[in-house]
Amino acid sequence: MTPTKREQAHAGRLAELAQMIWEAVQFCGQGEHAIYQRTVALENAWRKMDDKSSSALGNTGTRLGHRCWSKSAKAMLDANGGRCTSEVKNFVRVEHVITINWCLRNIFFTLPKFTTVNEIKQLMLVYGQVAIITRKENALLRANGMPDGWVKTDTSTKNIFARYVEANLFKELEFH
Repeated sequence: MTPTKREQAHAGRLAELAQMIWEAVQFCGQGEHAIYQRTVALENAWRKMDDKSSSALGNTGTRLGHRCWSKSAKAMLDANGGRCTSEVKNFVRVEHVITINWCLRNIFFTLPKFTTVNEIKQLMLVYGQVAIITRKENALLRANGMPDGWVKTDTSTKNIFARYVEANLFKELEFH
């Protein structure tokens, strides 16, 4: 099956961001300030990529293109006729399942320098997922943070939704 223009654009943006992260990995070890500056720049680039690439087709809003929704957030969307109105936008948040900052500092910036751009891209696909949740649910996640002891391990066994489980929100998620 031929990828759509949207899928091709997302793949291009993902490759660009993976390249940026790879370049940052090459310069790790240059001090905390240098890592902080790279983290801020990469966080912004990652968010921008998600806004552009994971959005729905057309001008329907950035939230509609995502696969993981909380039941409350989805109910709000459905109550507005499936349209991403300003009311919906004020009620829901696009939340990275594992925060970008945590991902960068604890996964990507700990990679060996010989890690390839393609390996980084694959890790981004695993650890870079997002969920659409309500503001209230987002507050619960922020209060809990990443669970103690949660570190990068074999991606086939690590539950990327661990902080949702810890905040008792995982059962509220629907995957489309």
